[in-house]
Amino acid sequence: SLFVALFLRKEMGFSPLAAGLALIPAFIFLPVATVVIGRLADRMSPRPVVLGGIAVMTGAMILVTLALDLSSYPILLAALLLAGSVSPSMFGPPRKAMLRARERRHHTQISGLSVTAQMVGGTAAISVGNMLLLSTGQWWPIFAVLSAYLLLVGVLAHRAFDRRDAAV
Repeated sequence: SLFVALFLRKEMGFSPLAAGLALIPAFIFLPVATVVIGRLADRMSPRPVVLGGIAVMTGAMILVTLALDLSSYPILLAALLLAGSVSPSMFGPPRKAMLRARERRHHTQISGLSVTAQMVGGTAAISVGNMLLLSTGQWWPIFAVLSAYLLLVGVLAHRAFDRRDAAV
């Protein structure tokens, strides 16, 4: 959302307030989505919830890439709504799967590692995004690379779930 807000300001001429308000759709459904995705992950294996969330988030980032290249807020709005509706699937259910895979005595370490990975991932994304923006002068490569990264994460997550399911 940092790069989207900057894009809205610098390229589309939004005021700071308008750029902030334009990002609200990414967060508007978050409280409801968190409950729904949490319940889904409780009722079934986290696998389809996580992999489905990664797939939809990848699609949303591809839409962001397209929206920024075309300077289209309607496409960006659709992407923000999609991303916001599935983002909880990328945090709670994976942590639940990790906790299920280990003994209870390791749960504090697993939770700590999960939060640390999220923080490092966010910091790395901002660093890579800055590098891409400064080296290309374009906004869309940030989200094109993010889309490719999410696709790789989806493949790796699929393999990890398959390996764990085979071991059970």
